[in-house]
Amino acid sequence: TGNLSKPPALILRPNKGFYRVNANSLATYMKKQNADADTKVRTAIDNAIKEVSSMPAPFRNHLTAAETQKAVEACNELMNALDNAITEISK
Repeated sequence: TGNLSKPPALILRPNKGFYRVNANSLATYMKKQNADADTKVRTAIDNAIKEVSSMPAPFRNHLTAAETQKAVEACNELMNALDNAITEISK
C-alpha cells in the first residue's frame, strides 16, 4: 500500500509531456472538429486532476472539506465540458 496523502508527480503535472495523443484518437478527432470544445475539455481535465489531487486524505474523513467540494465541482465541470463537446461534434 502506498501513501495516498500525496499523489504521484504524474498527476500533479498535466500537460508536461506525460501523456501522448495518438493521431487516430478521439482527442485528435475532436480537436479537428471543434478546437474550442477540445480546449475546454482538456482544461477541465487538467483542473479536475488538480482539484482531486488537492483533496485531503483519507477521503472518507474529509467528505465535507472545502477541497473536496472544489474537486466535486471540477468533476462536474468536466462532465459538462464532455457533454457539450459531444453535442458540438455531433452536429
